[in-house]
Amino acid sequence: MGGAVSAGVDHDDLIDKLKEADYIKTSAIETVFRAVDRGFYFLPDCLESAYRDLAWKKGNIHLSAPCIYGEVMESLNLKPGLSFLNLGSGTGYLSTMVGLILGPYGINHGVELHEDVIDYAHTKLTEFKKISPAIDCYEFCEPHFVKGNSLCLNGSSRQYDRVYCGAACPENHENYMKNLIKIGGVLVMPLNDQLMQITRTSDNTWESNAVLSVTFAPLQLPRSDSTNNCVNLPEVNPLELQEICRSVIRGILRDQAKAEYPAIAVRKRKLYTGRRRKMFHNLIIPIMDSSEEEGGAREGGRGDFSLLLSRFRSSPRTSLFRGIELGSNRPVIRERGAIAPLLVIARNRWRNNRAAAEENRNSPPNRAELDYDTEDDVVDDIDDEVEEEEDDEDEDDVSERRRKVAKREKFDSGICTDMDNTQEGGGSSESEDDLKMISSEPDDDEEDDGMDIDSSCGHWSTLKSPSPQVEQEEDVPVYSVIMRQKICSLPLPPTLKDYLNFYRPF
Repeated sequence: MGGAVSAGVDHDDLIDKLKEADYIKTSAIETVFRAVDRGFYFLPDCLESAYRDLAWKKGNIHLSAPCIYGEVMESLNLKPGLSFLNLGSGTGYLSTMVGLILGPYGINHGVELHEDVIDYAHTKLTEFKKISPAIDCYEFCEPHFVKGNSLCLNGSSRQYDRVYCGAACPENHENYMKNLIKIGGVLVMPLNDQLMQITRTSDNTWESNAVLSVTFAPLQLPRSDSTNNCVNLPEVNPLELQEICRSVIRGILRDQAKAEYPAIAVRKRKLYTGRRRKMFHNLIIPIMDSSEEEGGAREGGRGDFSLLLSRFRSSPRTSLFRGIELGSNRPVIRERGAIAPLLVIARNRWRNNRAAAEENRNSPPNRAELDYDTEDDVVDDIDDEVEEEEDDEDEDDVSERRRKVAKREKFDSGICTDMDNTQEGGGSSESEDDLKMISSEPDDDEEDDGMDIDSSCGHWSTLKSPSPQVEQEEDVPVYSVIMRQKICSLPLPPTLKDYLNFYRPF
């Protein structure tokens, strides 16, 4: 189900993280990802999940994790003018990004099994053409969707330059998929728990490359009662002369805009108040009560803390860590990811409380008299601990962790039910409480204004930081404004200007 990178504050922040994690490698793919907002394809009541690196599903509508789409777009090796077939096209999110690269002379087809999903994709496509700023910085190859089973394509169907299958291909249909691409074409599909990039080198030979370990739901096999009709793919018609002229004129205006405004962008980015630095949120800080009974527990708690520390040093920082509460044997889920701050603060408190207990064993330690480390000391210890952990990691460990994390792609293609009922369908190995805890975690990169330890609670206190607040939008020229200004300045009748602007309001 993804989870390879932390959640983003907005769409651009998510793309930044995918680029840092090397799921987006080229500037062309990065620009396309920024041009198509992932949140645009989410239902209104599910927008809180739009910028998480997780797969999403609601009924038949689903989207793969952003890291999966990043690897797919890079593996397809797209170029303008190619033909593309999307098997299991879903909401049309991937087909739309591909269409921006293919340009007006490309072919962009999709096959989807569910009628309601096709209706949803058509609705989103219509809205995208009306309001998206990507239309002004790209020449768009509009996708065409047809209903049917992807394994029932007409035997006389054309072959494509690029094919992507959004569900796991059964082994006995591997050759069926390979024959959908032309010589020199590329097929990307999940096969045997691997995202495969298959290139056709001749009529009977292919080269295969495993891109990523994934787990997709399988394609739905045709029913044995032979009631499935063959799927006829959309016809390909040449562009009309009027459409070609519009494309050429818009291309000239776009080149002029780039020359006049070198910093021109697809849209303005939001800027957030405060510094953006890595902190660790929702950490559970152990604060032990001052009591005689706890003194004995504190004496016997060293083994628990040693176990916690040894498990941290031997476990990846990206795993879901199960800590042991000091002074008890009850396992407590505390934090997903970097646990170093918890260990440092817990160690300091244990040492201080133990020293105080040795001085006066007949009375409980006075919390107010304990000499706790200052916040700067704690931060320094945290930085040293994190730096030591990062030095011990080599490239093989990082690649191995990425491989394992990416294999958690479970929601893609619908083997699980809705996100509201995650555990139905057995799509994930974590418990229901674990998943709820993970889904509610804030961004690891958000700003933190400081630590606030509530020592009055006597047990556990939670560190929280406020979400970054929008300050302003980046002041850069954008294609939508510049292109419309240039179209309005042309010596043409208003009807032709409306046509050049795809009948959108100026």
